[in-house]
Amino acid sequence: MKRALATLVAFLLAATLLPMTASPASAARPESGASFNVPPKWGGAKANFNVIRKIESAINSTRPTKSDPKPAIWITTYFLDRASSTDALIRACKRGVSVRVIIDSGIQDKPAKKLIAALNSDNVRDRNNDGKPDRPARSGPCNRKMVFVTESGQRVVQRPVDPNKMTRREVERSVAAPNNAAVTWGKDGSYVKRCKGSCRGGGGAMHSKFFVFTSTGGVKDVVMVSSGNLNLGAAVRGWNDMITFTKRNYLRRAFARIHRQMTEDRPASRQVTRFVDGGVTARFFPLRKGSAANDPTLADLNRIKCKSALGPTQIRISMFYWAHARGKYLARKVINLAKAGCRVSVIYGAPGDAVRRMLNDAANKGLLSLYDSRVDLLTSGDGAGDYRVRTHGKFMLVQGTYGNNRKAFLTTTGSQNWAQSSLSGGDEVTVNVMSRSVYKQYRAHYDRIRSHSQRR
Repeated sequence: MKRALATLVAFLLAATLLPMTASPASAARPESGASFNVPPKWGGAKANFNVIRKIESAINSTRPTKSDPKPAIWITTYFLDRASSTDALIRACKRGVSVRVIIDSGIQDKPAKKLIAALNSDNVRDRNNDGKPDRPARSGPCNRKMVFVTESGQRVVQRPVDPNKMTRREVERSVAAPNNAAVTWGKDGSYVKRCKGSCRGGGGAMHSKFFVFTSTGGVKDVVMVSSGNLNLGAAVRGWNDMITFTKRNYLRRAFARIHRQMTEDRPASRQVTRFVDGGVTARFFPLRKGSAANDPTLADLNRIKCKSALGPTQIRISMFYWAHARGKYLARKVINLAKAGCRVSVIYGAPGDAVRRMLNDAANKGLLSLYDSRVDLLTSGDGAGDYRVRTHGKFMLVQGTYGNNRKAFLTTTGSQNWAQSSLSGGDEVTVNVMSRSVYKQYRAHYDRIRSHSQRR
């Protein structure tokens, strides 16, 4: 940790100018529905980065307007190593957007360091919690010089702020600050936060992935939930998905509320928070004492019946990490549904040995269809090993009976793997969406992954 901080300090003290960057993309109007990437071997650069570029487009299209004079962006991402993403966030901050970012997994990547330097230099402290900063912020909004060229060819230089105004001690504090008090965020109302382990739990990791906007591209209240991070690996190392909701004021405020709780970096009093907005149910974890008795995913599976008005209920699962005791009881339930007459198809990406054996045995008995998405083994350690490409999605599709609905088209997706640590350890988000159109989008994506996977 000391070495990482020393590296960060050296970067901040040496940096004086951001590199010339491409102009922001034209304002794009976000659309509700699903987005997917296609990794290398089967897709080119455009397909690889399809999900990430939609997030970046939304960032580039966020700016103060008459109807939204003080726009805000809330982001959680496990990794952040994409320069174009951080540059877009810096430009948004300079346009007057409040940019609030929570990350995990250290601050080793240069783009993350750049964002920290831009957003955190004017963070302040409020030790007595009186709502007033201990001292005036030393820097102006966003704190860095930015040079870029607009689409019309105009060269724009945004005013510089000397990063030397951040002392080493202030840099060290910036990765833990600010807290829930907005006064600590500085003049720009923006920050980068790294929690100690998970933000709303007692341990684990900040593994959530959501991107929320008061307005972008002329559309208000936009929420994006993804299986992938703002990093290169999300584009080229796996299959990822993202669901976008627009004009959802209640849902947007719910995500913003959770983000602010995460900023406080204290265990939440209610460990699984649930919000329902029409046909969308959002759940936020961890559930620190999670077990089969109170697992929301098992509860979803228990609501599935195998006879429906649409014929035998069909269940399709694409799961990256499926392991631990939780993985086994979820696998057992899925297999029992197959025995009860449901038509079950599973694609795995990083199964634990016990879960893999259970699923393989069920497939060998003809109970379910099983596909291995792993391509090109890189290392054989850590159980399942590491592969160049595999599914990174964590979604389930149900067509048939779910609860009292005998004609259900349900999609469940988000950041949560089917493992114990994802239930009771880290920050995670899942969404259940009851929508035939969304189901059809995910069904096509599932079939695409399956076509590039090996039958087991």
